[in-house]
Amino acid sequence: MAEAEAYASQSHDAAAGIYTETLARLYLKQGFGERALAIYRRLAQEQPGNHQLHERLHTIEQELAYGGGGSEPVVPCAAPDGAGEKTTPVTRRQEPQITAQLELWLRYLQRQRLRRERS
Repeated sequence: MAEAEAYASQSHDAAAGIYTETLARLYLKQGFGERALAIYRRLAQEQPGNHQLHERLHTIEQELAYGGGGSEPVVPCAAPDGAGEKTTPVTRRQEPQITAQLELWLRYLQRQRLRRERS
């Protein structure tokens, strides 16, 4: 029943043209990774210069490809193009997203260290 309601809600959202990062994050939290991915892909097409959005899209694609999204966060191995060349100021609105991503990376690195110590 909940799946049917979620699908109806998604259909309504798509028909209404509601494609926001907030909605995508809600879908992710609720376990609807493919729906979130579709929204992120659309937003990425609409905002080709938004590097954070493209990084998030890439991370979600990897998470979904490697086990359904969530148990093992995937950390990009290479720095994004132009990293270190210029920086942009971080707004208060972006801080929670950046903090969440850094926390994911930290937990990932801590697990990797524990695995190496056990080996």
